[in-house]
Amino acid sequence: MSIPPSTAYPQATRTNAMAVGALVSGIVAWVAAPLVAAVVAVVLGHLARGQIRRNGEEGDGMAVGGLVLGYTNILFSLIVVAGFIALLAGAFWLTDGSVTETPVPAPSITAEPLPTN
Repeated sequence: MSIPPSTAYPQATRTNAMAVGALVSGIVAWVAAPLVAAVVAVVLGHLARGQIRRNGEEGDGMAVGGLVLGYTNILFSLIVVAGFIALLAGAFWLTDGSVTETPVPAPSITAEPLPTN
């Protein structure tokens, strides 16, 4: 004889696994693997939000958190790369882009006559 499930307690809804992955990837993007993990966080965040809307699962806040962390990391990485390129361009501009050296004249050596006895 089986006991029917109790209807006194509502069923707990599942948390979307992709939402958890998006949040974890967003955190990893700031700690260990910038840009790569940020792209993963953005992709997982968008996929998770779509699944949450279709299936009624929990985790929308985690998906949004992953999206925010991922997009801000991508923006920060692009700013850093643009600053590095500007720094290099400024260094080349200051040196006129050429790497020519000023020739140094060779010392003149004159032969003195040997002393005779």
